[in-house]
Amino acid sequence: MLGPKDSSVRPALDSTREAVFSILGERVEGVEVLDLFCGVGAFGLEALSRGARRAYFVDNSPASLKILQRNIELLGLEAFATVEQADAYRFALPPSVSPGLIFSDPPFPVFKEQPGTQRVFSMVDRLLSSLPEQAPATMVLRLPSWFRGEVPFSVEDRRDYGESTVVFLSSTDFSGGST
Repeated sequence: MLGPKDSSVRPALDSTREAVFSILGERVEGVEVLDLFCGVGAFGLEALSRGARRAYFVDNSPASLKILQRNIELLGLEAFATVEQADAYRFALPPSVSPGLIFSDPPFPVFKEQPGTQRVFSMVDRLLSSLPEQAPATMVLRLPSWFRGEVPFSVEDRRDYGESTVVFLSSTDFSGGST
């Protein structure tokens, strides 16, 4: 898989991805995946390689998405991937998309200030609250390990991996307005 030439994008380390997918286990097979702040698509591409039915990639960086498109082509996954250049904070799921698994990997610098952190948590709440009860989803939210604030949601699981903390959230815990 191709990666960025600079440090503007920081894909999760292979060991972190391996651990996350080990925890997810069979929850990946046959589901639609939404990869927000996808960068070069490491999480979504890994999900496809583990049996996800389809992946939707969202990022606002044309350079990252260009690398992602090339990775999709190299892996022969064009028929299973949709790439959208958009602001992940404002992204609204199309009615036809019902992800069973959502990866959210916001830029770590946003967690340095309360407004940035609140923006991330508001996006998580809005997105998970919008999912239908009959189609539950798991969100994997990656945060910097130095972030000491509280995650204002019921956390299904929390793991620390070097520079990253990964929290697992379930859409069944969201009924709107939890932030």
